[in-house]
Parts: sequence; C-alpha cells; structure tokens
Amino acid sequence: MDSEIPVERVIVTIQSMGCGSSVKFKEKNAALIQLSAAQKYLVRETWELVEQRRSYVGKKTFLTFFEKNPEYQRLFPEFKDVPPSELEKTNALYGHAKRVMKAVENAVSALDDAESFAAYLDELGRRHKARALKPTYLDSMQTALMSTLQELLKSSWTEETAEAWNKLFMFVKDQMIPSIQLSAAQKKIVRETWEFVEQRMSYVGKRMFLKFFENNPEYKRLFPEFKDLSLSDIEKTKELHGHAKRVMKALENAVSAMDDAEIFAAYLDELGRRHKDRPMKPLHLDSVKTALIFTLQELFKSSWTEETAEAWNKLFMFIRDQMVRGLQSRA
Repeated sequence: MDSEIPVERVIVTIQSMGCGSSVKFKEKNAALIQLSAAQKYLVRETWELVEQRRSYVGKKTFLTFFEKNPEYQRLFPEFKDVPPSELEKTNALYGHAKRVMKAVENAVSALDDAESFAAYLDELGRRHKARALKPTYLDSMQTALMSTLQELLKSSWTEETAEAWNKLFMFVKDQMIPSIQLSAAQKKIVRETWEFVEQRMSYVGKRMFLKFFENNPEYKRLFPEFKDLSLSDIEKTKELHGHAKRVMKALENAVSAMDDAEIFAAYLDELGRRHKDRPMKPLHLDSVKTALIFTLQELFKSSWTEETAEAWNKLFMFIRDQMVRGLQSRA
C-alpha cells in the first residue's frame, strides 16, 4: 500500500501530531465490520502491544510479503530490481511499512464506525489502481501480517485472536476491492430468475417505478418530469419507460457481472456520480430496492422463496453500496 491520501478527498481526517497521529470520523449509524464485542476487545487489546512495535511489524510484514511472493516486487518500481537481502535497508520500505500500519491503526480506531472507514478504504483502493491491485495481492498481505503478528505475540496469539484480526482484514480487503458476496448457489438463483424477468423487463421496470412512487410520493420531486403528475398520469409518460429501461439495464449488467465485480463496481460508481444532480441519497436507493423486491415477488408468486429473496437482496445491496460511493465522492 502506498501514497498518502489527500485529507480533503476522504471522510477520514488525519491529524498529525509529531510521531503520533489521531483519526476523527464523522458520526454514522451503521457499523459494517462484522466483529462481535469480544472480537473487538481482542483486536484493541492486541493492538496496544503491536502499536509499541509498529515500525518493526510494518517492515517485517513487507519483508515476509516479498519473501513468500518475490514476483510481487515488480508491483513496486522502487523494489523490483533490489535483491531481497537489500530490501530491509531501503528508505522506501520504511515509508510503505509506515502507511500500512497507519491503515491498520485506522481500522482499529474505526471498529464502531465502519461506514466512514469504508470511504477511506474506497479511496485507498482507487489510489492503488496504478498497481493493478488484485484480491490475491491483499490475501498475500493479510497472510504476511498474520504471520508477523503471530510471531510477535507468541503465546498470546490464540485462534480467537487470529479469527478477530482476519475478520477485520477481510473488511479492509472487501472495501478496497469490491466483491459481490453471493455464493455459487445464490448466483445460480439470480441467473435462473433473471431469465424469466428478462422477458418482462419493460413491465418490471415500470411497475417497480410506480411502486417506488406509491410508497414514497414525496420522491417525485427528485424527477422534475413527474413531480406534478398523479401515478396514473406517470404511467402514461414516455419518461417512465426511459427510466424503467435504464434501471433494468443496470440490473441486466449486474447479473452479467456477478463474476467480474470490479468492472461492474466502476460502472456503478459512475452511475452514482451521474445521479448527484437529483440529488439522490442512500435512503432513496433503499426505497428502490424495496419496490424492486416487491415487484419481483409479485411477478413470481409462489416461486418466490426466502432463498430467492436473499440472493436478490445481496445483489442489490452491492449495487446500492457502489452507487452510494459514487454519490458521496467529491470528484
């Protein structure tokens, strides 16, 4: 991980004070890091020990990362021609190690404020695009960090501690590199149901929009072309057909991209940016999801099962989360 992130471009505000620093997060309601209270306690408790040797841990993590994956040195121009025995002596290694440990410190500080930290990680992921960052790279970094922590903490490193740190690092990875969290069985359900929906895309799209406005009449103001119309009049407009067509196209892209989440995430990010002028908020997307799920359930009748609902909910949550990133970006 490299490149300091400009303060003005992330929600996280980093205030440097000598050799230490503090991180202040905007208050959010949602906590997205799935650690129990006991696991958060373990992470904080072990971090107190790690923090005292953060420089050593950072450098050791990078050296282990390169030792186990020498081919990854090519991702770092400053290291690609450096013999392994010389890596430890470079100033660049200290800089990378410092930034990685800062990210770990931020993660520990954000255990109860994950949404703000997610924005920081999202920006961190964007800054690493030049390295063609892939999930396997972060998996290898996680392995190196876990190995270093285990070596440092010795008998204090238990299975419970390892599980807690692994969960935290998985959150970091998932935020830096988007992934659609559907199982193979859930993807199969989505694809099978989509074959039926695809034949009725126009109906589903328009029905979803009408349900959206029926549930939330105040949201008509987001659409100048609809704000003074009744539901029956909205149904007759060409504009409704256009909006419905675009939403269904996004869903079609989602189904097609379930195994290529990174590319689809970039598309959704841009889609979110284009909706800033409405102005759209996360709760509006939640209402769209509610209207969509209702429409699908109405369409499938008894064929709509709890498993089907869970699969589509997971897919739409990915769509929502990526669009929100675009909506909340400053660029």
